[in-house]
Amino acid sequence: MEKNTINQKAAKVRLLLVFSSIIGLGLTPFAFVRIIKEDWVMVAVDASIILGAIFIYVYVHKTKNTKYPGWIFLWVVQIGSAISFYINGGQTINWIYPAMLTTFFVAKPRYALMINFVVLLVYFPGLLTSFKVAEITIIVFSVSVSSISIFLFAEGLRTQEQELKKIASEDYLTETGNRRALKLFLDTLWIKLQKYNAPVTLIILDLDHFKKVNDDYGHLVGDNALIKISQLIKIEVGESSHVFRYGGEEFLIVCQDDDKFAYNLAQKIRKGVKSTSLIEQAKITISLGVAQYKKGESISEWIHRVDLALYKAKNQGRDCVVKV
Repeated sequence: MEKNTINQKAAKVRLLLVFSSIIGLGLTPFAFVRIIKEDWVMVAVDASIILGAIFIYVYVHKTKNTKYPGWIFLWVVQIGSAISFYINGGQTINWIYPAMLTTFFVAKPRYALMINFVVLLVYFPGLLTSFKVAEITIIVFSVSVSSISIFLFAEGLRTQEQELKKIASEDYLTETGNRRALKLFLDTLWIKLQKYNAPVTLIILDLDHFKKVNDDYGHLVGDNALIKISQLIKIEVGESSHVFRYGGEEFLIVCQDDDKFAYNLAQKIRKGVKSTSLIEQAKITISLGVAQYKKGESISEWIHRVDLALYKAKNQGRDCVVKV
């Protein structure tokens, strides 16, 4: 599983545990006060929310699953807050603010904003009977501004997170996946391969005599060749395969098919590179290795086999494909 995904999931787990604890512990004193006052309707509402918070805490703590508990938590808080408002009147309107805040911790920002405005409409009939027009205007305005402000902040964080992910996982020169992204992808893929028998094949390619290109024509020319070949590879493999820069002039393709399909794809890439002018000064060829995953082998063993295939292609005179 990807490290970023693991970190995000752990953060959501902690968030739900903290919020469910706060809700459960925070409402308990109110429930006791209402028992003393014999306000049984509100006791039932508070008890439902507290029990819901306890259930969510225990479930998330044991399973680490946050998707459904998160949505349950959101609606428990929203519905509980709305019921409390309609039972107790305007004195509990301030609960609308933390209730709407929690929406942004569960749903995507745009959905959270829509949910909050829908919930505000639910409150509106009660607002009309509990407050004056000026007070209603202030409440609606303050809730709207708060929700929009949090939405903009959450969207900004989401955009920054996506940019950071791209920086962390993409090779800056060729815009293919980097070694870090490759490791995370293969780790996730390996887990799936233990459960399913779908064929997956690695293709590794290396530019022939590329050091000479850099030495004779300079690294800028070499970099331009790498950019062009990465673009050619991405066009040839389409969206069904994943391309990573494996080393200086090496690329690794994860092909979601068997070695026969991958071999033909490798040949197509080889011929495409040979017929394309990657640099004006000289023709460039590539050597490729192909290896389909074998049940029971580790990722390192799989990569070692495809490396051996590439080594054989080099020994066979380069500009060829070897399948193992």
